Amino acid sequence: MYAGLVKAQELKGATGTSKLAPADLAARRASATPSSATTVVTVAKDKKPDVIDPKVALLAELDKEKREKAEMERILREHSLSLWRVVKLQWKEWPVLVVGIFMGTLNGLIWPAFGLVISEMLDMFKYTGQELQDKAFFWFMVFLGLGLGNVVINLFQFGCFGIAGERLTRRIRETTFAAMLRQEMGWFDDEKHGTGALTVQLSEQADLIQNLTGPNAANLLQLVVAMGAAIGLAFYFSWQLTLVVFACVPVIALGSMFEAKIMQGALNKTRLAYAEAGQSACDAIQNIVMVKALAREEYFDKDYLRRVKVPYVAGVRKAVIGAWGFGFSQAVQFWVYSVAFYAGYRFVEQNSIQTGDLFRSIFVILFGTISFAQAATFGGNIQKAKVAAITYFDLIDRVPPIDSANTDGLKPVDVAGNVQVESGTFSYPMRPDATILRDFNIEALAGKTVALVGPSGSGKSSTLALALRFYELQLGVTKVEGYDVKEWNLAHLREQMAVVLQDPTLFMGTIRENIAYGHPDPDSVTEADIERCARMANIHEFIAALPDGYATPVSSSQLSGGQKQRVCIARALVRNPRILLLDEATAALDSQAERVVQAALDVASQGRTTITVAHRLATIQNADVIFVIKRGHVVEQGTHDELLAMRGLYHTLVQKQQLGAAAK
Repeated sequence: MYAGLVKAQELKGATGTSKLAPADLAARRASATPSSATTVVTVAKDKKPDVIDPKVALLAELDKEKREKAEMERILREHSLSLWRVVKLQWKEWPVLVVGIFMGTLNGLIWPAFGLVISEMLDMFKYTGQELQDKAFFWFMVFLGLGLGNVVINLFQFGCFGIAGERLTRRIRETTFAAMLRQEMGWFDDEKHGTGALTVQLSEQADLIQNLTGPNAANLLQLVVAMGAAIGLAFYFSWQLTLVVFACVPVIALGSMFEAKIMQGALNKTRLAYAEAGQSACDAIQNIVMVKALAREEYFDKDYLRRVKVPYVAGVRKAVIGAWGFGFSQAVQFWVYSVAFYAGYRFVEQNSIQTGDLFRSIFVILFGTISFAQAATFGGNIQKAKVAAITYFDLIDRVPPIDSANTDGLKPVDVAGNVQVESGTFSYPMRPDATILRDFNIEALAGKTVALVGPSGSGKSSTLALALRFYELQLGVTKVEGYDVKEWNLAHLREQMAVVLQDPTLFMGTIRENIAYGHPDPDSVTEADIERCARMANIHEFIAALPDGYATPVSSSQLSGGQKQRVCIARALVRNPRILLLDEATAALDSQAERVVQAALDVASQGRTTITVAHRLATIQNADVIFVIKRGHVVEQGTHDELLAMRGLYHTLVQKQQLGAAAK
């Protein structure tokens, strides 16, 4: 074995400079470094994934928050939102909303009414004996009634708004997903519409919009009614005292703003301090082999303890500052009450108001403020909700240039499968300056097998995308059955085709469901159709041997790459396509799996037009015509033998693959 390895290295050296992997180069440099007097012990181990630097992660998070805030401000600045349109989203729930609005109005009156009751109740203590007992029982029943009424009112208010909000959430998610599926491929190429971003939009957008119309709207209604009633009653009983209290409102607001400001600043400093302390731990964990080899565990432990004192001190400072800020904001409220009572005393002394009206006015304002505070805690982030609503309406209003929901267009029958691209020039929408195809011409006749070969990035896969009308040419025309693909009904056009990609794509569900997905009407596919297509794809015996057969969930079936690819071939065949598109369908497989899959593809290609993109040229030697593409232009075309005789680019590609196979 060792002699064979030595011989292999000698052969590599004889062929000249070899291309080594980075690991090989590192090993070669390492072997030349130690002196002859040094004993070298090589410890082989799997490379662990890098540990994320906590400070870098935090700075990235803060930067992301900053960018998201800037983007939100830009959207609000450049777009307007019609609240009436948001309201119309819930028009179907109007009976539930009417009940919720009525109960919300009553709920807003509860606390001002409670303040009024408290002020009236104080008057009973001037009575004695049985009269005092009667008054006490009366007010006991009033308070009991207010409590029971509050339970019923809150039940209906939040229940109705909650039901309406959940219905809205479901409807927004349904329409959002439908609008996403409607968009053209170029829309998905935009990094703003990546899988992660769209998933977040789908899951969070509806909840944010609900802040404008759901339970938060109920709280906003309660807030408005409570404050309106409190202000109205306070002005009615003592307009002078009410004006004094209103003059103090800016002081209360400043106290709350001051508390929030210092707490946010302290929080950011603490987060950054903990991130910096985490760098020491990050270094030690990421380089644990060297730490142990140097016996430096104690050093890194002490270093971490030293560093962690910094966020500890920052945390203590935050707690103290936060406590002081909270105390100050609370003190401001009591100072306002002291001003109100002193002003009330002066007004009573001057006979401007009666003592009863003084207490009525103060208690109404006090309990109205409590209602305001309770409702405000449920207010949610209205700005984010508005941005979510704007984004939602932009999406559902967008009519894509290639609209899969459009039912217009030609629906030819008895399609033979002719495909042409004539004088095509093409660039991807997100890369308009990078021309992929230029003066591009190919033709695939009905029932023939056409192969597209050439260097990576030459435009082979783009040709298949044009046939499916995922994209459109900037110049030229793509035709199927003699008609411009733009004239076809899009769904009908794609029903004539089936695609097998390099990476097999299977969906959640059973093997049977995954095969049936290929049919335009999956529910109409019979068991016999599925088994017939599986046999053609050379996968039936394997599936039948599984404990659950075709009912085996894909996620738990442990299918190999070749087996997944054959399931994809069966899915392509179940729709009986006139045109079969193969995009390097065997490139990701090992040689044994490639032979099995290629045999299935040969069967699948019979009797239909097949356009195949191939990297391994041995798989397309029997194609009726091979188009050789370089830099978006067809430079050669012909059969395998004809192209070899030309001794051009195809001949060079074949030679390179033969040399590569011989070297292996």
